[in-house]
Amino acid sequence: MRRRVLPKLPRNFINSLHSHTTILNTTSPPNWSLLIKTHISQGSPKEALRLYTRFRSKGIYSLVLVPQILKACSSLCFLNYGRSIHGDSIKCGVLSHIFVGTSLINMYAKCREICDARKMFDLMPEKNVITWNAMIGGYWKNGDIKSASVMFDKMSERNSVTWIEMIDGFARCGDTVSARQLFDRVPMELKNLVTWTVMVDGYSSNGEMEAAREVFELMPERNFFSWDDNFKNELGYANIETQDSSLLSTDFTISPVTFWYFSNSKKPNYAVRLRGSQSDNKEIKESNSLKLL
Repeated sequence: MRRRVLPKLPRNFINSLHSHTTILNTTSPPNWSLLIKTHISQGSPKEALRLYTRFRSKGIYSLVLVPQILKACSSLCFLNYGRSIHGDSIKCGVLSHIFVGTSLINMYAKCREICDARKMFDLMPEKNVITWNAMIGGYWKNGDIKSASVMFDKMSERNSVTWIEMIDGFARCGDTVSARQLFDRVPMELKNLVTWTVMVDGYSSNGEMEAAREVFELMPERNFFSWDDNFKNELGYANIETQDSSLLSTDFTISPVTFWYFSNSKKPNYAVRLRGSQSDNKEIKESNSLKLL
């Protein structure tokens, strides 16, 4: 009997499994996890939830799948399904895990249930900077500037994502003065390509092109901006050549934070271009912590 070779492309692989129920019926937890994650990454959250429902009906539970399923619920705004995962987490005794609680905060915030997100935050016995960032981001998504600011002030530890959330939040609200004040307070060790990008983009999005040019001129590295013709035209740098050695370095590292910001901002196509350019230089190692964001 000729052995069937499964397609290499994720979507084709998934489609082939639809016609092979025997494979699904014997799939072990790690394979279920792979299938569900693949559906989510390929933009099929409904199918991911369908598979997870079938997975749970077999009496199998996998802690590592919880954040992925909550992410699918968030993208679809399936609040009731998300609540069922919350209840399931309580029954299985895993609610105390930081990444489960943080994922629930993200889910409730994205489903516009910010009060439930805050309840989850307050009930968590242990929190880390990612948990605090999730709550701050949730307040910004729901337009609660005051609560986001209060929480930011209470933080004992901040990372670059914390500052980016706050600067970008104020800029999106049109308050570039507060955004700039925060930008100037960012510790040097946390000021990276994204923090500079957020400030320049914040000014340009609000029509303050002179201020945007000022920050642009101060940037220690301009690699990314020199690639983008539209951005150069906005700032009045249309004649700058991308081969200019003063602007473009051939050896640079773009952190996972950079991809996180552009993937979640109004310019997701920039993340794709950054990833393509980075692949020619150094391997990108995405941190596990950013997968919760």
